Amino acid sequence: PGDGSPVRLFVSRQKMKAAFALRTFPKLAPFVFRVADLTNQAPFPLLPGALDAFRPTGFIARYGLERVPQGGMFHLTFGIDESVRVKRTVLDEVKRDTGLFGGNKRFHFAYRFELANYAKGPVELEVADHLPVSELDDVKVELEPQTSQGYQLNAPDGIATWKLKLAPAEKKKLELAFHIDVPSSYDSGGL
Repeated sequence: PGDGSPVRLFVSRQKMKAAFALRTFPKLAPFVFRVADLTNQAPFPLLPGALDAFRPTGFIARYGLERVPQGGMFHLTFGIDESVRVKRTVLDEVKRDTGLFGGNKRFHFAYRFELANYAKGPVELEVADHLPVSELDDVKVELEPQTSQGYQLNAPDGIATWKLKLAPAEKKKLELAFHIDVPSSYDSGGL
């Protein structure tokens, strides 16, 4: 209009293929989220700004999208999926002295994840939790044998991820157990 008021202009419409998944990180939130991993297939970068997410039931949320270069990956979430439930239970968080004359402290951690599918059909679910990552040669982090098999460990990030299928009305349990050995001379901050 030429009066200085803001105007929206249609620039482009671009369809992008997305890999949808159900993901949970129970330590952070006891929910299962429907998420999408995308690659920017547009012939231009996506500029920072607001992005509105919709599901067939309507508007879900407005996200702040960071700049995504052409060919760059980004992630979107489409809310909580109420038909799949997750519960994280602390089994063990204990400190013990180990080694000859108590030369080390061992911190033992064990968790159980209870998963349940209340959907009408089967679902594929990604369950993730983290292990500490040591940057010191004399601090060791090791998984223990009672950890449920089938995980993939991203060692640089310390993220263990299980991908599993749940039939309708099926329930499963996973366990994560690890220990950290720390020299007694280190200050463990009262742990």
